[in-house]
Amino acid sequence: MQHRYKHKLFLYYFSVFALLTSAFIAFQYHREKQFRIDQLETTLENITEMTNLFILQKQIVKQGNFRALDSLSQIIPQPDARITVISRKGAVLYDNFVTDFEVMENHLQRPEVQKAFYAEFGSNIRHSATTGENFYYYARFFDGYFVRVAVVYDVKIRSFLKAERLFLFFVVFGFVIAWLVLSYVTRKMSENITRLKDFASGLIQEKPQDEVITFPDNELGVIGEHLLTIYNRLVNIEKEQIQERDKLDRLLFMLKEGIGFFSPRKELLVSNSHFVEYINRIAAKSSIKSRHFFKVEQFKVLHDFLDQHIQPSGQLINPNALPMKEISLEVDGQTIRVRCMIFSDHSFVIVIEEE
Repeated sequence: MQHRYKHKLFLYYFSVFALLTSAFIAFQYHREKQFRIDQLETTLENITEMTNLFILQKQIVKQGNFRALDSLSQIIPQPDARITVISRKGAVLYDNFVTDFEVMENHLQRPEVQKAFYAEFGSNIRHSATTGENFYYYARFFDGYFVRVAVVYDVKIRSFLKAERLFLFFVVFGFVIAWLVLSYVTRKMSENITRLKDFASGLIQEKPQDEVITFPDNELGVIGEHLLTIYNRLVNIEKEQIQERDKLDRLLFMLKEGIGFFSPRKELLVSNSHFVEYINRIAAKSSIKSRHFFKVEQFKVLHDFLDQHIQPSGQLINPNALPMKEISLEVDGQTIRVRCMIFSDHSFVIVIEEE
C-alpha cells in the first residue's frame, strides 16, 4: 500500500514537472532558433541594402553595367554570399555565382521573389536549379528591381540556424536532479502519510498503541500529534470509566436493595445480584435474568408508566421534577416495594426492597 501510494504521488509530481519542462524546452528551442534566423536575415538584409546603395551610387541601372557589382564582394561582410539582381519582370540582370547570367531562366516565380512583391521581404530555403546547391534566399524589392542575397545552405549554415543545444544539457541535468529530489520528497511524504494512516487505522480497530510514536515536523505531524492527544485522552477517559464502573459494582454489591439501571431503549446497563433475586421471587421462577424485567407480568404497572414517559419521541423531562412511580407487591407474606425513576435523558433505574 505504501509503495503504491508513493508511486502514484511520484508519478503525479513527475508528470507535472515533465510537462512543464517539455513546454519550456519547446518554447526555448523555438525562441532560440527564431533568434538565429533573425540574425541571419538581418545580415542578408544589410547586404541587400549595401547592394542597392552601390547600384544607385554607380548608376548601374542607367548605364546597364551590372558586372560592376563584382567589386562589391570585396567589401560585403559575407564574402561567400550569392548576390542576384532581378528585373521587375523576372529577368536576371546579375548573379555573381553564374558567369553567363544573361541566359538564366526567368526568376519571377521564385517563392522569395513573389513574397517580396507584397511583403517587406521574402525568404525561402530551396534547391537552386542553376547551381545545383541548396540556398537560403532573402529578397527585397527596390525601385524597379529585386536584390536577392543567398548563402549556401550547407552544414555551416544549418548549424548556425539550429538552436544552441547547450542549454538542453543543463535542462536534462536539472531534470535528473529534480527526479532525485521528487523521489526523496515523495518517499518521505508517503512514509509520513502511511504512518498516519496506520495510526488512524489502529485507533479505529482499537489496537493498543504501546510503542512510542513520532511524527514529522510538518502539517502531517501536527495532525498526527493531535490524533495522538485525542487518543490518549480517550484512553484516560476509558480508564476512569472502568474505575468508576468498578466502584459502582462494589457499591451495588454492598447494598441490600436490588438495583438495575436501564438505557432509554430498555436495555439493562448494570445491576446487582439482589435485583435478580427479587425478580425471581416476584415471578415465582428461578431462571429469570435481570434483562427479562419487562417480561414479568407483575411489573405491568411500571411497564405502562415507562411507555408513557419514554416512548413519545421528543418528550422532554424536567431534571428538577423527574417522573417517579412506586408499587407494592405481596410475595410469600412479604411486602416488596418497587420504585422507578426516569432521568432527563430517558434512562431509568429500578429499585426493589422489602418493607
